[in-house]
Amino acid sequence: RRGDGEMTLRYRVEIRGALPGGLAGELHRRFGDFTHRTDGGRTVLAHLELDQVALRALLGLLWDVDSELRLVTTMDDETTGEHP
Repeated sequence: RRGDGEMTLRYRVEIRGALPGGLAGELHRRFGDFTHRTDGGRTVLAHLELDQVALRALLGLLWDVDSELRLVTTMDDETTGEHP
């Protein structure tokens, strides 16, 4: 939780294809540390610790570069699995 009452959750975001060139660095600059990998025609961004405002900004950036969003889910901190 952030000090201003806004809850921060850990997210996993999946898009179709690879991130456009340079976007990974920009995402790290804006949203901090997270992992990302591209395989099988998809890119997974994981361990993104975001509040709702930051999540909306991330999704907006992905939209702006024509990324096709496939999945957004929260991750369970204890198991690093996904919530149902």
